[in-house]
Amino acid sequence: MADIKLVIKIDEEYLEDIKERVKDGDIDYEPWVAIANGIQLPKGHGRLIDGTRVEQHLKQKLLKYGIFPQYRQGIELALNDVMKIAPTIIEADKESEE
Repeated sequence: MADIKLVIKIDEEYLEDIKERVKDGDIDYEPWVAIANGIQLPKGHGRLIDGTRVEQHLKQKLLKYGIFPQYRQGIELALNDVMKIAPTIIEADKESEE
């Protein structure tokens, strides 16, 4: 069976109860354990996007519109800087990166 990543909305108190019960060994049912071990999205996060896809799209547009090489290099350097500081919320899916 293949793993999938799933985003769900759950009451904070309910999640804490699940985590505590899993930690205490009261629950070992896999779906509840998966919820307890899930990655919490940071409060106030912005729109979650596929940064790799944005980067690829921008590079294609730079080539398509014939941006002069000296400008293209500056734009790509700026994009690389932005991508380095952007926080990773969920790691990339290795299958879809190829």
